[in-house]
Amino acid sequence: MLSILRNKTYLKWILALLVIAGFAVAQFAALKGQANEQSTSAGVAQAAKDMNYRKVLSESNEAQAKTIKAADPSSNIDWKKDASLSKKLDSIENAYNDALAKAKAEVKANGTVSDATRSKGLKLASDYQAAAEDYAKFWEANNGPTRAKTTRALAKSIAANADMAFNDIDSDKIDAAKAASAEAKAAADEYLASVKGNLSDKEKGAIKSNIVPKLQTLSSDVTGLVSGITNLLDQVKSEAQSSMSVGGLTSCAQSAAQDGPAALLSPLSSLLSMVQGIGSDITGMISDLTSL
Repeated sequence: MLSILRNKTYLKWILALLVIAGFAVAQFAALKGQANEQSTSAGVAQAAKDMNYRKVLSESNEAQAKTIKAADPSSNIDWKKDASLSKKLDSIENAYNDALAKAKAEVKANGTVSDATRSKGLKLASDYQAAAEDYAKFWEANNGPTRAKTTRALAKSIAANADMAFNDIDSDKIDAAKAASAEAKAAADEYLASVKGNLSDKEKGAIKSNIVPKLQTLSSDVTGLVSGITNLLDQVKSEAQSSMSVGGLTSCAQSAAQDGPAALLSPLSSLLSMVQGIGSDITGMISDLTSL
């Protein structure tokens, strides 16, 4: 009889631990889904910021021509060719933004991006790099090195952005996207500095009316994103601490705690740093463009 009671007690403990472990798994899946959603949203914001750098290129053609003409009076830029190459980049950008929007909706609903959407996003990023290389080569041949450099840097940033935004949250992918975007910013700053003195009043007006308002809206979105990531990070820290306390019950539960919420601390911290950087870049860009 005593043996039967002991077995029943043992079984109750086993069932209780299984329930705890199951709850921990479900809890981690929910937190992972929220982290993935924030990561994809950060990718959307970063792509929007970087694509605005290219809009500055298209709004400063006259200044670019004057800058090149001053260095080489015999230059003769084929603007129809420029327009054709730019149109191709615009088309890919639009398709890429649509893919990002779909990825954002999928991760919100399912906690992750579908294989089909991921493949499409990565393919579009690759297509963008190819089209950007054609555009960069065109401008290298037309004595526009800073425009060529900016275009290549933007393409590199979009590639890193796709690797982050269309996959589950990952510290290395976040850091790579952050570094590539920083290169794009540096190149875009160099380009603007090279043509700033030749910008016409019409171009300055177009930049201020067509680009700055979009950046201001994006800045507000990024502020909300920073708040969301901060709140999620605080929740993950709390859950990780609680899981480690419960983890003392069994080595299995403790392992689940270490591989669960605590595993999200590093990537979420990296993501927060990256998004804060996006906010700073946008603020700086707004200041630079409004002061033209």
